[in-house]
Amino acid sequence: MRTQTNIGLTSLQIPQDYQFFNPHFMHLRKWVEGYIGPGTSQLLSLTKIIPNDKSPQTLDAIKDENRNAILPERSIHADGRRYYISIKGCGAYEDMFMGGPLILESLQAACRDSQLIPYLNRITNYQGFIMAENWMGESPYGAQGEENGFDELEFSKLATPFDIQGAYICPLIGLVRLPDDVESLARKFFWYRTYPQHFYQAIRLVPSRIRLYFESSEVLRHPEHIFSMIGLKSGEDIRGFELNFIRSGISLLSLFSRSAKIQNGLVSGLIYQDVWLDKDAILALDGVIHFADLEGLMYKTVSLADYPTLQRKEWQKLVFEFLYALNNLDLARRKLENLTLDFRLQRQELGTLIQEALEFDPITYTSIQYNTLFIVIHRESLPLIEIPFLESIYS
Repeated sequence: MRTQTNIGLTSLQIPQDYQFFNPHFMHLRKWVEGYIGPGTSQLLSLTKIIPNDKSPQTLDAIKDENRNAILPERSIHADGRRYYISIKGCGAYEDMFMGGPLILESLQAACRDSQLIPYLNRITNYQGFIMAENWMGESPYGAQGEENGFDELEFSKLATPFDIQGAYICPLIGLVRLPDDVESLARKFFWYRTYPQHFYQAIRLVPSRIRLYFESSEVLRHPEHIFSMIGLKSGEDIRGFELNFIRSGISLLSLFSRSAKIQNGLVSGLIYQDVWLDKDAILALDGVIHFADLEGLMYKTVSLADYPTLQRKEWQKLVFEFLYALNNLDLARRKLENLTLDFRLQRQELGTLIQEALEFDPITYTSIQYNTLFIVIHRESLPLIEIPFLESIYS
């Protein structure tokens, strides 16, 4: 995690009945509180909703996507890596309709209470502002929605505590409902329509802010930059990074099987809806991919006979983004090691890496048949599934 900070978050005490915890992380419950960006924080202070004499704590944070921030000073070491507190819903940074950063004119246009205009004119930083505008029917603009928040918390409880049978996620340590006064003020700001439920924030753990392609200034589409940033210098270091990337990526592609429960001839597990690995996954510094936007998961139940079809469909939904990133990563490693860039040889050697990466995985392994490398998904009590991964591998 880079050390520079670029936004200050104000911490808020949350009523006990507005706090909801992940039992895996009760030792971190002191961090399950409210975190408000400077725009909303200043307006709360100016309108005396947060009295100045209470002197709430301001924490340095790093902006991440449009409504999130990472607290570099609040971190833990677990499962062999560093995880940082990330706030989903600390206020928006961008104008929802005009694009670009939130500015005074943005807030004036969204303000539905003319008595607040004089206070808006005194704000010095408009970013990190929570509004009531309904974002896709799922959340208030800049905060987290009720259903999405509780879904994220429920899915986080399935992990032990960072992975579901080898599929890594960014788990919530808790969920908070924003105080009534904060929500009441935010409801006076919207452009067209309002989110009807209460406003929440998700408090989660993330290993970095590196994404595969979108939603961050640090992305794996520039592998050499990432290698330099995290201190990977040798081919051996990058090879270990790549092995972790392969293992964790294939685990996420087989999430339905890893999360599956079988009862009365039915198979229930987690599937992806309207989410993508290129923007909704975060990369740890050791190469392990963590799925971050848990609100994009849902339970799906099918018959035992339909299980293979659904797992294959889930695999195909996201495999291109994984392969695209893997191709870039593998090519960058080969350049660093001065290996041949002949794609035929690259494919063959990549096949060897994939076999090594899955050697001790509990759910998947490799099989070579008819000159094709297959990924075999085998969960106890479920039909075996073979998915071609590298066809004509020796041609």
